[in-house]
Amino acid sequence: MNMTRKDFLKGLATAGLAPSLLAGAAPAMAQAREESGAAARHERLADMEVFPFTMQSKDVIRISLGTMTAQNVLVRLRTEGGVVGWGESSPYAAITGDTQATNLATAKMLAGIVKGKDPFDLARIVTEMDKATTGQPGIKAAVEMAIWDICGKLSNRPVRY
Repeated sequence: MNMTRKDFLKGLATAGLAPSLLAGAAPAMAQAREESGAAARHERLADMEVFPFTMQSKDVIRISLGTMTAQNVLVRLRTEGGVVGWGESSPYAAITGDTQATNLATAKMLAGIVKGKDPFDLARIVTEMDKATTGQPGIKAAVEMAIWDICGKLSNRPVRY
């Protein structure tokens, strides 16, 4: 079977690896939740805002698939207690199939999925996002990053992998 590089990369982006990767993080998330204090254990995600932005580069960025322009999306999640988490999507249609416009449209739907959820229940949130939409890995990763940021702040731990 012949597969182009583009098809291979798209396959990786949509392979659905997130649940298996997050399964290994579940025990650490449970421990962080328990150690975070009573108030943090009852935090819920309250709202999500997205901000499109385009970065102008001094030099043209060229890769084998074309020229890149950074048309990104920032995600800001906030808990009911006011803790803020940030994530960023850097979509590039040639690789992932998503664009700034599709990220913004998908973000509206994802906001409804995450609202009211426990940020420490990340594996379930990611699974629900994956069930709700295929593709769009950039904006789903940005939401996940923002949740990781919140969990790190609530448990007073750095977020690293």
